[in-house]
Amino acid sequence: MKSDPFRKDSRRLASLRIERRRRRLQRMGERRDAARRRKSQRFRERFLSGRLKNGDDLPLIDADVYLRVERKRVPPWILPMAATIFLVVLVFWLAPTVAARLGRLFGDPDGDGGTEISLLYGDRHRVVATTATDLFDAPDLKAGRISQLVLNEVVRVLDPPSGDDAYLRVRAADGTVGYVRTSTLAEDCRSAEPALHRFRIVIVDRMKRIMSHASSGTLLMEAMMGTELYGDVRGDGVYRVSLPDGRTGWVGQNGTVEIPLGQVMAPGTGRDFAISAMNFHNVTFLEGGLTQRGIDGSGIAWAAGRANGLALPRTLEAQKFHGTALVVERDPDTDRVRYDRFLEGDLLFFRDPLDNEKVSEIGIVTAYGQCLMARPQRSSVRLVNLAEDPLLASRLVEARRPVQGTSAGTPVPSDGTG
Repeated sequence: MKSDPFRKDSRRLASLRIERRRRRLQRMGERRDAARRRKSQRFRERFLSGRLKNGDDLPLIDADVYLRVERKRVPPWILPMAATIFLVVLVFWLAPTVAARLGRLFGDPDGDGGTEISLLYGDRHRVVATTATDLFDAPDLKAGRISQLVLNEVVRVLDPPSGDDAYLRVRAADGTVGYVRTSTLAEDCRSAEPALHRFRIVIVDRMKRIMSHASSGTLLMEAMMGTELYGDVRGDGVYRVSLPDGRTGWVGQNGTVEIPLGQVMAPGTGRDFAISAMNFHNVTFLEGGLTQRGIDGSGIAWAAGRANGLALPRTLEAQKFHGTALVVERDPDTDRVRYDRFLEGDLLFFRDPLDNEKVSEIGIVTAYGQCLMARPQRSSVRLVNLAEDPLLASRLVEARRPVQGTSAGTPVPSDGTG
């Protein structure tokens, strides 16, 4: 079979085109390599002569050029900052903790040469380990609430505990007897032992937070007005206090009163008593409550009294016998109560509308003829104008002045105006 000359010419032309393309690519590669070598040579000359600028591109270098890489140095402020943090931790946490533990180990927290420590509480005492706990009239969660006990308050167990009791029958420091849930009490009463501490503080704000550290930290628990805590370290605006669970916490000095050990708190005036009571204005009503989470009239009087050095009982029945009895004067013509005879801080007792022999409500006289009351008919603590509520005034049966002295407060206008 004869070959086709046209096909042979086509294959020859294709081979020639391929060969020309290969040579062209080879020449382009040679020119590119030559240009790269020239650029590298210029860069090497400029680098060695010190004329290289920061903005110049860095091409590939064929020659062996060695660059020195500078190591990153530690910033000069790191060491002073670390030293400051260490000193803060040492002053506010480590040193007080070590000192307190050594003092308890050797039995000499006051540094008086190792004298014997006399403790107040024994095996029959318990201390409240929560912010507040209910005091019931029977060992049942559905029983009536007599009152409440606050954090670090010590009670005496009246019946020997059996070990598995859900409730304990206890007596508070003011003599109130009731049942408390065992889980809210701690057996170790060292947090309330004066001999193991250097000072005592009383919470006079409506509530204070106890934190895990002096400057910052987590919330350990809350302490309500009237709570007494003991501490051993006094810092810059803070106290370190002992807690019933064996831990320690920090409380800000604002809203507290420090009392030296062995001394009692100086009683405040009637106006101070009324101002402390006004902290609970608009707080939710809770029968038998003592805290900002819920409170009644007798609870307001107890908390305000503790904040002002007055040892008032915690129940309404006992408060009506405390302090100086006042005569409830009435106008002979209108039979209206002479409110101008009362002073700020006086306690007013009102009989039950359904039982004339029973006192069911208490009010604290404030300024401008008003009375702070927590009434079961209202959901919160309110101010009542005595001159404008004749029905309430008709139930007024007794008045008491818990603060001694005629200058306990300011006379209240009888017309309800300033």
